[in-house]
Amino acid sequence: MTIAAAKTPPVRTERGAPADDRNFDHLHARGRAGLWAFFVAVTVLTIQDFRLPNGGPVSLHLVRLVEFLLIGAGAEVNRRRPPPRPAIAVGVALVSGIYVTSAISGYLRNDAQTQLVTDLAIAFATATTMPWGPWWQLITLLAAGLSAAVGWLLVYGTFGNVSVHLLTGIAIAYLVSIYIAYQLQHYRAERDDAEGALRASEERFRALIERGSDTITIVDAVGSILYESPSIERVLGYRPEELIGRPVLDYIHPDDVARVRSLALGARETASMECRSRRKDGTWCDIEAVARNLLDYPAVRGIVINWRDVGERKRAEHERAVYMRDLAEARDTALAATRAKSDFLANTSHEIRSPMHVFIGMTDM
Repeated sequence: MTIAAAKTPPVRTERGAPADDRNFDHLHARGRAGLWAFFVAVTVLTIQDFRLPNGGPVSLHLVRLVEFLLIGAGAEVNRRRPPPRPAIAVGVALVSGIYVTSAISGYLRNDAQTQLVTDLAIAFATATTMPWGPWWQLITLLAAGLSAAVGWLLVYGTFGNVSVHLLTGIAIAYLVSIYIAYQLQHYRAERDDAEGALRASEERFRALIERGSDTITIVDAVGSILYESPSIERVLGYRPEELIGRPVLDYIHPDDVARVRSLALGARETASMECRSRRKDGTWCDIEAVARNLLDYPAVRGIVINWRDVGERKRAEHERAVYMRDLAEARDTALAATRAKSDFLANTSHEIRSPMHVFIGMTDM
């Protein structure tokens, strides 16, 4: 049995969204990664706050507490596994809230410039870990820019001390984070497409193997069983895991072992054979097999044996042969009876004609 893998159309994702409904696992795994990144970052900042004089103001610690609550709320939503768009909306709200609290903490620390560095770190963290594309990244950066501007104004009271170099650097960093989000979203979409196509191909192949009429056995160079397709339980009664690691010749009829060893295990390329295999109940099953040597193929590294139960076919052939023999015997018997009948009629006709000739002769006299 040869199985040709059909070409599976790729699973397309919607532009601007990281994945479709079939990729929930990837979506929420990325969300967890982003939440962990935020958790670690806020934890480090909290430790730094406690190193301030007098342990830092209480209001600053309350801001950090709010950030931890935001991260916890995001984790709870992610645990509930909402659909993609609601999950992304919650992520955008979470990141925007982090930007706002970051600006507030900068105001409380009276240091808006250092807080800009923190915002840039958050921007690159969201671009690389959060499950969204460039447009969602842009929305969060708009929230970051607005929050940073308000924080700067609250700390310094004016924008006059903002240098062009600072603005240019921030703008470039933001654009780079958007580009990173775009590239990662494109890569993730292609990866999701490839994984979806691979899963579909594997499921199709598994369905063909499990429901096919043939059984597939893979053995190594010495005949130990490496793989058995699930259909063997239907044919011989064994579960596949019962046979893994066992010598395949242990299940071949003793009279057929030498031939199977020579043809199947000794095959250089492909060999066909018929033999008998033992069922789990001790009876013997007539099988027809084709062995192909794929020991040199790294993906297989074994001898692949495709075989099927031909017992019904052999019984049908035997019954047909018996029927044809009985039919031939019946024909021969009928022909013999016909010949005997013809001989009997001929003899009877001769016996009847002989006395008649006598009477005819006497009448002529």
